[in-house]
Amino acid sequence: MRGTTNELDCEIVRDLLPLYHDDAVSEGTKAAVKAHLTGCEDCRKEYDSLCDDLPIAAAKQSTGERFKKMVGRQKHKRAVITAAIALGAVALATGVWYLLTEVPLVEISPDKFNIEEAYSYDFSDIEDNDKTGKGVFIRYSADIRSLSGPTKMHSEYKDGKLELSVKVPVIALQRTKDKKDTYEDIWAVQTDGEVSSITVSGENKWTKPDGEVEIPDYVKGYHEFEYGYGVNGFTLYDDRQTVPGGAKYVFEKENDEVIAWNADGDVVYDGKYEDFYKNIE
Repeated sequence: MRGTTNELDCEIVRDLLPLYHDDAVSEGTKAAVKAHLTGCEDCRKEYDSLCDDLPIAAAKQSTGERFKKMVGRQKHKRAVITAAIALGAVALATGVWYLLTEVPLVEISPDKFNIEEAYSYDFSDIEDNDKTGKGVFIRYSADIRSLSGPTKMHSEYKDGKLELSVKVPVIALQRTKDKKDTYEDIWAVQTDGEVSSITVSGENKWTKPDGEVEIPDYVKGYHEFEYGYGVNGFTLYDDRQTVPGGAKYVFEKENDEVIAWNADGDVVYDGKYEDFYKNIE
């Protein structure tokens, strides 16, 4: 029936009931519909019937919400698992690296350590200044895994003799059956006097030759690198790497130029940085 006290027609009100229930109408319309429902029994029954149907819709909405929450929880769970796997991988890699490079350390036996070449020199032979000092350049090889080089090297100078103590991770001494790596590196030591011999754990490994010994230019280059005289880098390449011209010592200067020497001390390259390194395989 139509109520005489309401401004809205019943058909209009019934069209508005779903929106009224969802509170999707303006305040003025809401007040008018509410007033109409108060005075119109037929429209009020229609509204009550509409409200009775709402639990089904609410259940559907609730199911949808639960599904969304379930999907969200699954995504969160996957994200947590992925993060845990990533953290585990990082922890494993860190642990392996720690074992390879840090603990436990053992002193290498002299038979696994060789001095390939050494030069005892005075700083004045290399530097164009009045700085005084003595030093020794040592290129050594060690019969250990190349991944794990010596981590602690101690030197003690006395009366012309330089005593070295070299410690490596214990895992570095474990050889592989099908491949024999050789770790090779350079070490520079500042000493109180001229070095006439070098020992490792008490065993003599090098004795200075008699007579005058010419200091190779790559030794001077490494000295400049070691003591910070305008050098970007100094690289020692081993026999497993293919380097242009058979270069073994590569001296990188601040002006992006490179000087490279082979094992005999001959210059095999003197030019721009990029032109040299782009040829390394």
